[in-house]
Amino acid sequence: MLEVAKNEVSSFFKPNLAVLVFCSLLCDSLGQHHAEDTEDKNALHYLSRGIFTGQVRNFTMSTINKGELNDYYANAIGRSIHYESLPYKGFSVGLNGIFVYKTFSNDLLEIDTNVNAHSSYELQLFDVEHKGNYTDIDRLEELFLKYESKKLRLIYGKMEMKSPLINLHDGRMKPKVFPD
Repeated sequence: MLEVAKNEVSSFFKPNLAVLVFCSLLCDSLGQHHAEDTEDKNALHYLSRGIFTGQVRNFTMSTINKGELNDYYANAIGRSIHYESLPYKGFSVGLNGIFVYKTFSNDLLEIDTNVNAHSSYELQLFDVEHKGNYTDIDRLEELFLKYESKKLRLIYGKMEMKSPLINLHDGRMKPKVFPD
């Protein structure tokens, strides 16, 4: 059993090393400022000097049932990387990607013979469309074009909605995103 956990942790870090190195080099190169003539600034200048942000989430979920029903537990770790360009003539672009991995769990697909069903809640930490996919679950969360002026703000694409009705960070690994 210890060997399985060791392999899961190892498979979690190996593919991510290249991504982490690439992001750190990219952030370092974008963070360097060069003396430039302000007249020579074009769209590429504004795209290459955008703002990177991100977050890391870790969520543990457990269902403890009474009696003979199966108990389930799972832990997921994920990260989100967001980029938005600087505005150029009022226009900017943004994108956000997320990555989710299983760090540990019991067998979430094990059928409880008492109810003829498997885990209901813990599977929602991972890929709900492809049950059993626990590694490298990635998704493009946002991709949008934004225009802003003093009196107008337009956003088109897939973006996070900020509203009193929608709680963006509601404890799930993947916050809600709505197209158009």
